[in-house]
Amino acid sequence: MPTAAVALLAGYGLHALRAPSPRRAPHRTPPLIDLRLFAHPGFAASVAIMTLVGLTMFVNLFVLPLYYQQQHGRGTLTGSPSPPSPSS
Repeated sequence: MPTAAVALLAGYGLHALRAPSPRRAPHRTPPLIDLRLFAHPGFAASVAIMTLVGLTMFVNLFVLPLYYQQQHGRGTLTGSPSPPSPSS
């Protein structure tokens, strides 16, 4: 499965880099993501930072229930932290 994903990504990269610009061939549709943008250091750095921030934010959705299951002895269905109950 990972080799298929790598092959598909490499195939898309070749397709996107071979595609002519829309100015030279207006009848052809351009690739969905223009990989030539990554040649600009500012764009490449901002995408890398956004990826790292997204990973650090959303990894908690995976790690926190595992922590509650292992350290607090909770079951599979009660592994996520429950919100505080309203006091009456």
